[in-house]
Amino acid sequence: MLIKIGNYFVDPTEIAAVGGEFADIDGIHYINIWLRKNEQSVLVESTMDEAEAALIDADVIEDPADDPMALIVEEMELLEQLDDEGYHFLARDRDGKLFAYRHMPTYDGAYWNPETPVNDEVKALNRDACPFVTVDDAAPFDIREVLP
Repeated sequence: MLIKIGNYFVDPTEIAAVGGEFADIDGIHYINIWLRKNEQSVLVESTMDEAEAALIDADVIEDPADDPMALIVEEMELLEQLDDEGYHFLARDRDGKLFAYRHMPTYDGAYWNPETPVNDEVKALNRDACPFVTVDDAAPFDIREVLP
């Protein structure tokens, strides 16, 4: 079975790596596809996103969105930054707002509340961050459980 990546048809079993995305002077995006066969590199007119989508559709790689606990690099960096600042728990209120807490908060059925009403006890985060923290969680997410 061949899959189409950009303007090229590739046997997915021959793909060793995909990378090296760049745009030429005309703004056309290219990526390199390294093939196991003859250790050949093929320059393909495509973006990395298009190549990834083709590989996911062909079941060559798994869609990271299929794993709700998959942490993307930016999320892991956010968790490390929060931990460095002393925020160890994440919780999402019933209205969808996400907050970081220094100490384990308590839940009143709609909102998570800090241990003490000190201003630096809670930090508001972007609502779209950390989708693995949901309004249905029974306990706050402990950042330290996922950090090395």
